Amino acid sequence: MLDPSLDISIRVAAPQEVVWAALVRPRFRVEWWPELELRARVGSRVAQPAADGRATPRADLAGRVLDVDAPSRLHFKWGRRDAPRTNVEWLLEPKKHGRTRVRVVETGFERKPYAAIDISLYRDAWRSRLGDLDDYLASPGVVARIERRLARRS
Repeated sequence: MLDPSLDISIRVAAPQEVVWAALVRPRFRVEWWPELELRARVGSRVAQPAADGRATPRADLAGRVLDVDAPSRLHFKWGRRDAPRTNVEWLLEPKKHGRTRVRVVETGFERKPYAAIDISLYRDAWRSRLGDLDDYLASPGVVARIERRLARRS
Protein backbone atom coordinates (compact mmCIF):
# COMPACT_ATOMS: atom_id res chain seq x y z
CA MET A 1 0.00 0.00 0.00
CA LEU A 2 1.30 3.43 -0.90
CA ASP A 3 1.86 6.06 1.75
CA PRO A 4 -0.87 8.68 1.52
CA SER A 5 0.76 11.97 0.50
CA LEU A 6 0.35 15.04 -1.66
CA ASP A 7 2.79 16.91 -3.87
CA ILE A 8 1.76 20.07 -5.69
CA SER A 9 3.59 23.02 -7.18
CA ILE A 10 3.18 26.30 -8.98
CA ARG A 11 5.54 28.69 -10.73
CA VAL A 12 5.43 32.30 -9.69
CA ALA A 13 6.82 35.34 -11.45
CA ALA A 14 9.23 36.36 -8.70
CA PRO A 15 12.81 35.52 -7.72
CA GLN A 16 13.43 32.81 -5.13
CA GLU A 17 14.53 35.24 -2.38
CA VAL A 18 11.36 37.30 -2.82
CA VAL A 19 9.14 34.22 -2.68
CA TRP A 20 10.99 33.02 0.43
CA ALA A 21 10.42 36.38 2.10
CA ALA A 22 6.72 36.29 1.18
CA LEU A 23 6.43 32.84 2.76
CA VAL A 24 8.42 33.25 5.97
CA ARG A 25 8.57 36.93 6.90
CA PRO A 26 5.52 37.92 8.92
CA ARG A 27 5.58 41.46 7.51
CA PHE A 28 4.80 40.08 4.03
CA ARG A 29 2.99 36.83 4.80
CA VAL A 30 0.31 38.62 6.82
CA GLU A 31 -0.72 40.34 3.59
CA TRP A 32 -1.76 37.09 1.92
CA TRP A 33 -2.04 34.48 4.76
CA PRO A 34 -2.84 36.50 7.88
CA GLU A 35 -3.87 33.65 10.17
CA LEU A 36 -0.66 31.62 9.79
CA GLU A 37 1.79 31.83 12.69
CA LEU A 38 5.28 30.84 11.55
CA ARG A 39 8.90 31.76 12.17
CA ALA A 40 11.58 30.24 9.97
CA ARG A 41 13.56 28.93 12.95
CA VAL A 42 14.05 25.32 13.99
CA GLY A 43 11.82 24.59 16.97
CA SER A 44 9.52 27.55 16.38
CA ARG A 45 5.78 27.10 16.56
CA VAL A 46 3.76 26.91 13.36
CA ALA A 47 -0.01 27.23 13.68
CA GLN A 48 -3.12 28.07 11.74
CA PRO A 49 -6.12 28.74 13.95
CA ALA A 50 -9.60 28.77 12.52
CA ALA A 51 -9.90 32.37 11.30
CA ASP A 52 -13.68 32.47 11.47
CA GLY A 53 -14.13 30.17 14.47
CA ARG A 54 -15.24 27.28 12.26
CA ALA A 55 -13.20 24.12 12.07
CA THR A 56 -12.29 23.20 8.51
CA PRO A 57 -9.96 20.41 7.38
CA ARG A 58 -7.03 22.85 7.47
CA ALA A 59 -7.95 24.87 10.57
CA ASP A 60 -6.70 24.64 14.13
CA LEU A 61 -3.38 23.15 13.08
CA ALA A 62 -0.30 23.42 15.26
CA GLY A 63 3.20 22.04 15.25
CA ARG A 64 6.90 22.88 15.06
CA VAL A 65 9.46 23.86 12.45
CA LEU A 66 11.91 20.97 12.04
CA ASP A 67 14.40 22.26 9.47
CA VAL A 68 15.19 25.45 7.58
CA ASP A 69 17.49 25.80 4.58
CA ALA A 70 16.87 29.37 3.42
CA PRO A 71 15.86 30.27 0.76
CA SER A 72 15.02 26.84 -0.60
CA ARG A 73 13.42 24.61 2.04
CA LEU A 74 11.26 24.84 5.13
CA HIS A 75 10.14 21.64 6.87
CA PHE A 76 7.57 21.50 9.63
CA LYS A 77 5.26 19.01 11.26
CA TRP A 78 1.73 19.98 12.20
CA GLY A 79 -1.73 18.63 12.78
CA ARG A 80 -4.97 18.88 14.66
CA ARG A 81 -5.20 17.70 18.24
CA ASP A 82 -7.45 14.82 17.24
CA ALA A 83 -5.35 13.57 14.30
CA PRO A 84 -1.81 12.47 13.51
CA ARG A 85 0.60 15.22 12.53
CA THR A 86 1.84 15.45 8.97
CA ASN A 87 5.22 16.51 7.62
CA VAL A 88 5.11 19.51 5.31
CA GLU A 89 7.95 20.75 3.14
CA TRP A 90 7.96 23.99 1.23
CA LEU A 91 10.55 23.70 -1.54
CA LEU A 92 11.61 26.67 -3.65
CA GLU A 93 13.57 26.26 -6.86
CA PRO A 94 14.76 29.14 -9.05
CA LYS A 95 13.69 28.94 -12.69
CA LYS A 96 14.48 30.91 -15.83
CA HIS A 97 13.46 34.54 -16.27
CA GLY A 98 13.28 35.33 -12.54
CA ARG A 99 10.57 32.78 -11.82
CA THR A 100 10.41 30.34 -8.92
CA ARG A 101 8.84 26.93 -8.56
CA VAL A 102 7.05 26.61 -5.21
CA ARG A 103 6.39 23.02 -4.24
CA VAL A 104 4.45 21.70 -1.24
CA VAL A 105 4.97 18.09 -0.21
CA GLU A 106 2.88 16.76 2.65
CA THR A 107 3.36 13.23 3.99
CA GLY A 108 2.44 11.16 7.01
CA PHE A 109 -1.31 11.08 6.56
CA GLU A 110 -3.20 8.40 8.40
CA ARG A 111 -3.55 5.13 6.52
CA LYS A 112 -7.26 4.62 6.74
CA PRO A 113 -10.20 3.92 4.49
CA TYR A 114 -11.07 6.92 2.39
CA ALA A 115 -7.77 8.68 3.11
CA ALA A 116 -7.86 9.86 -0.50
CA ILE A 117 -10.87 12.04 0.34
CA ASP A 118 -8.99 13.79 3.16
CA ILE A 119 -5.92 14.24 1.00
CA SER A 120 -8.05 15.71 -1.78
CA LEU A 121 -9.42 18.30 0.67
CA TYR A 122 -5.90 19.14 1.87
CA ARG A 123 -4.65 19.40 -1.72
CA ASP A 124 -7.46 21.85 -2.47
CA ALA A 125 -6.50 23.89 0.60
CA TRP A 126 -2.85 24.05 -0.54
CA ARG A 127 -3.92 24.98 -4.07
CA SER A 128 -5.94 27.82 -2.63
CA ARG A 129 -2.99 29.04 -0.50
CA LEU A 130 -0.56 28.78 -3.39
CA GLY A 131 -3.05 30.70 -5.52
CA ASP A 132 -3.17 33.39 -2.82
CA LEU A 133 0.63 33.57 -2.86
CA ASP A 134 0.71 33.82 -6.66
CA ASP A 135 -1.96 36.55 -6.66
CA TYR A 136 -0.09 38.45 -3.95
CA LEU A 137 3.21 38.37 -5.82
CA ALA A 138 1.47 39.33 -9.08
CA SER A 139 -0.05 42.44 -7.47
CA PRO A 140 1.46 45.66 -8.80
CA GLY A 141 4.54 46.75 -6.90
CA VAL A 142 4.69 43.85 -4.41
CA VAL A 143 7.82 42.17 -5.80
CA ALA A 144 9.64 45.51 -6.10
CA ARG A 145 8.65 46.46 -2.52
CA ILE A 146 9.95 43.14 -1.15
CA GLU A 147 13.16 43.46 -3.18
CA ARG A 148 13.74 46.96 -1.80
CA ARG A 149 13.20 45.72 1.74
CA LEU A 150 15.60 42.82 1.21
CA ALA A 151 18.22 45.16 -0.28
CA ARG A 152 18.05 47.38 2.81
CA ARG A 153 18.78 44.41 5.08
CA SER A 154 21.85 43.36 3.06
